Amino acid sequence: MPARGGVHLIKVARKICAMPRVVEINPSHTPSQLGRLAASTKDANQSRRLLSIAAVLDGMSRAETAKICGMDRQTLRDWVHRFNSH
Repeated sequence: MPARGGVHLIKVARKICAMPRVVEINPSHTPSQLGRLAASTKDANQSRRLLSIAAVLDGMSRAETAKICGMDRQTLRDWVHRFNSH
């Protein structure tokens, strides 16, 4: 179904439900640059966040990235928002 007001509408069990659109990642760094940044930081959580964003930029699905990194997609989405704001 077409997007309306920033959400995509999907039909589930004869009901129309809103599904948020994908948050685009600001391409300020390449996946390899993010990998180098992740390797150079001493903060394990920061490293994990950078590697997850690099994986998405490299073409991995967000669901698979979240699963591999031990988080849900909403957490990954929140990290993308923070990454884009810097």
